[in-house]
Amino acid sequence: MLIREKSFYLTFYKLSAMIAVQNLLSYGVNLADNIMLGSYNEISLAAAALINQIQYLLQMISMAGIGAGALVIVSQYWGKGEIDPIRRIIPVAMKFAAVAGLLFFSVTFFMPETVLSFLTSDAALRA
Repeated sequence: MLIREKSFYLTFYKLSAMIAVQNLLSYGVNLADNIMLGSYNEISLAAAALINQIQYLLQMISMAGIGAGALVIVSQYWGKGEIDPIRRIIPVAMKFAAVAGLLFFSVTFFMPETVLSFLTSDAALRA
């Protein structure tokens, strides 16, 4: 089924472009880390890749988990034409994402070796 409204496709492409730019920036930072540290030594490169896994987990929990869950609920209300529940769901999802980010920050800031020990047993990477 095709949608004949041009405004729908314009909005869709704008949102898709923003998501693509966000992912491009995230992967670009990781690539820059890898390029800079790749010429330094292997342990630094491996440690940066390990830290990138923590960032990836946070992104998957907040963006993919909480965001996608909220999107499913919001889209159902949007399909029904009910806007008021959407205005209540979005702030709750944003608060959950902020709490998840704060929790990840707190745990990784105050207990970095414990977090890294879940991802690797190599003591040189955790130092």
